[in-house]
Amino acid sequence: MEKKMMTIVLCLVLAASLVGIHHVSAAHTIVFSRSTHIVGRDGLCLDVIGGYNDNHIPTQLWTCNPQNHQLWTIQTDGTIRSMGKCLVPNGRSPGSYTMIDDCNDANPDDKTWKLYPDGTLAHVRSGLVLTAQATGPHTITTIETNTYAAMQSWTTGDDGTPIVTTIVGLRRMCLQAQNDNVHVSMNSCMKNNRQQYWALYGDGTIRANFNTSLCMSGTGKGSNDAIVLAKCEGSPQQRWLAKEDGTILNLNTNLVMDVKGSDPNLRQIILFGRTGNPNQQWIWERCCLFVGCHRQGDVLWEEVVWGLRSTCWAAVGGGCWSCRRKRKWTEGSPPSGAAAALSPEEGGGG
Repeated sequence: MEKKMMTIVLCLVLAASLVGIHHVSAAHTIVFSRSTHIVGRDGLCLDVIGGYNDNHIPTQLWTCNPQNHQLWTIQTDGTIRSMGKCLVPNGRSPGSYTMIDDCNDANPDDKTWKLYPDGTLAHVRSGLVLTAQATGPHTITTIETNTYAAMQSWTTGDDGTPIVTTIVGLRRMCLQAQNDNVHVSMNSCMKNNRQQYWALYGDGTIRANFNTSLCMSGTGKGSNDAIVLAKCEGSPQQRWLAKEDGTILNLNTNLVMDVKGSDPNLRQIILFGRTGNPNQQWIWERCCLFVGCHRQGDVLWEEVVWGLRSTCWAAVGGGCWSCRRKRKWTEGSPPSGAAAALSPEEGGGG
């Protein structure tokens, strides 16, 4: 069940948002009252150093494992707990490290967090967000000013294993890494073309599956700036969120992924303001939501994941469906009504 949830959540992080960019003052938050991992930068998990449950033990990134010191509950009172202790910062200024502390002794203002549907985990009292500024195990987590960077994106699930998928867009062509491993363009979809497969990480990054050290990255903050592959650095230019209108949003710039001039022959993918045109519509071929496909679906997830019960139209019960080919990707039976949410046609949108 836990592995199944990770698949769902990874899809959701890159495939839905209720109300756009979620600033820390927004009211919509998530409660996840069962024990789960909190997965962050590069697919590593939030971990209590050494597994000690003493007060004031710092938290870090570490390779995901099933130990108790990596299992957390996000409570209705806003606390995030592991081994009976609460996650708190050791201060309220940028750079303060996070740690565990006795829930009864900790200042109520310091132990309250909000987890937003875009993956932002905000400390309520300071207005700062949980951040992993460095990469790799042993990285101490801190609270920092929110820049909507990939190093500030978190999800829940079993482990940090990414979802591998093709991304289908204009004229039902596939997003592809060019041979120089820098530029990104559109090309006819080919099943055996490894440059058309992308790994979706819980930190909001979209990575070349053949080399997951390369992230889809904006080259600037303005319209018409190119989107390329660059070394994954956890930057704001590398954090993406797929919206329910079929667009792929860069949260920092509020611009979306766009096939320049609606002309694949230009071989350019750029940042651009939303237009609603087909050159900004994308389908996650192996993801669990009908992003950019069908608006009439009325099937909801069995569990509330990221708080998306009201607008999450998808196959539930563990089945992962392709909205282009009407077939199941994983084991599990579709619930009653799921078939009605699938069009008999080969896809829609895009």
